[in-house]
Amino acid sequence: MTQRKKGGLLTLFALLLGLNVGYAQGLLDLSVGSSQQDRFFTNIAYRLQLSSRLRIGAELQLASTQYRFIDAKPITEGYASTLSLPISWQLYQNERIDLHFFFRPGVRFQGIIDPDDNDVRDEVLNSTAILLDPGLMVSIKATDRLRFQSGVSFPTLFQVQPSALFENNSTAIHANVAYQVSKRSALFAKTLMGPAVGASGDSQKFVWSAQAGLRLSLGTPGKGNVLLMEPSY
Repeated sequence: MTQRKKGGLLTLFALLLGLNVGYAQGLLDLSVGSSQQDRFFTNIAYRLQLSSRLRIGAELQLASTQYRFIDAKPITEGYASTLSLPISWQLYQNERIDLHFFFRPGVRFQGIIDPDDNDVRDEVLNSTAILLDPGLMVSIKATDRLRFQSGVSFPTLFQVQPSALFENNSTAIHANVAYQVSKRSALFAKTLMGPAVGASGDSQKFVWSAQAGLRLSLGTPGKGNVLLMEPSY
């Protein structure tokens, strides 16, 4: 199963890189961070600017679990990985402000070793969930090199294995900043926080996340906004 996942991820990223030859601009994002759910995580994302208004991509998050749920029961150690396909569409633009609709469908895998807590790592409990994350983002131009972003999204997780249930819903308020270092690179920071409702109705009340990273522009510069940073959950 692990080999199939890795093969699928490599195929997807290879396809996006191949499309970058035909379409002018690709964006590679690398970041690390921490959150209420995870002690630390790393994100790897590749995005294609298909037109001045439309951007699609693939994002992989790998995390060390701190506070997540399997079958509505909290786990405080383990692992998690999320593969998502973020899409952004520009709704409005003027000299200073961009407004984008954002949607991220994805699949989340997570697990815990030694779920019976007997100090013997002889068993693994896994779960799989579907992620749906729609939202709106506003990007404000401070200077030619500096942009601030804010917005709201509604990430929702539906567990499908080992049992089917509504796992978590959040109202995430995002605040991002991006600074263009050169024609081919930019530094960014992303934060989010907001209320949450867990599967048991009382399992999670609040979420937060913070990360920082580097964006590299690949291929011929296109018409899209390189400093537009899509939210990550």
